[in-house]
Amino acid sequence: MPPSTIDQGIEPRAVERRRLPGRTRPRDEVLSEYREHIDRVRSRIDELYGAYSPIGELLRHVHARDPEETYRWRVQLDCGCVHEVLTDGDGRLPVDVRWLDWSRDPLPAGQYICWHEGEEEVTPHREIVEWGRRQDDLPADGEEPPDYLNDLSAKEWAKMRRDQPRARWSVTLSCGHVGAATVKDLEWKPADGPVRREVGAEELAEELARIEDAAEVVGSEVAEYAKRWWGDGCPEPGTETMCFTCPRARRIVAYQRVGWLAPPLVQHSSPKKSTSRASVQRRLREAERQAAELREQLAQLDAANENDQ
Repeated sequence: MPPSTIDQGIEPRAVERRRLPGRTRPRDEVLSEYREHIDRVRSRIDELYGAYSPIGELLRHVHARDPEETYRWRVQLDCGCVHEVLTDGDGRLPVDVRWLDWSRDPLPAGQYICWHEGEEEVTPHREIVEWGRRQDDLPADGEEPPDYLNDLSAKEWAKMRRDQPRARWSVTLSCGHVGAATVKDLEWKPADGPVRREVGAEELAEELARIEDAAEVVGSEVAEYAKRWWGDGCPEPGTETMCFTCPRARRIVAYQRVGWLAPPLVQHSSPKKSTSRASVQRRLREAERQAAELREQLAQLDAANENDQ
């Protein structure tokens, strides 16, 4: 798989295409899954807020839209994968949506999570640009290192081990993703800022050498972060933290219209006395778009018949 263009600092312009690689899922299959999903969501909303409450009605409109209000798209990511997504209507392009990561936090517009099984991932450190809310408190580390650091010596683990409880805070990172950072001082507040100390040249040289020795075990990314941390005066709390979203966040580079999840309800209105040129043009564009969708469906059916033969 090619690396994400996000990490390369590239912002390719997403383009609309008539057809993306692969096959579109049958609408009946998607519709059935969607109805099951919104039934679960609506039941949960009714349970929490009541079936007829204003907030419940708002949440149902946002999180459990009717199929007739839902539009289907296929999106291609910078890794080459194609996913099908749903939006509230056909006027909102999928590149303008802030899709959610696996923690239900919004991604920057135009990004989408894609995980490739078996692919090696490097979790980068990103600068903290904004502190959010305090989430919870974490206990002290155990006497033994966790499994992913079981190659460390007892001496190395003793240097890294956090022997005091810590507070965990929600943070926004320089990449635009939402992450979490830990703070040793349970009384600390973002307004306090980080505390640094004077690190002598001899101590810094010793620590950098120790980090180099441990780099093969902890990985180059962690080692480079540790060097920056020591060189910056050991700020507490740290000014960077790991972003577990970056390795799986991909950019949408192309999108394809599929069509309404269910036929939209037709709104009948009394005929107007006069028709403007602009309204006729709008109706013509809509008719052309619908014709293009029908032609695309015919092409897919033809392709499917050819494959069956």
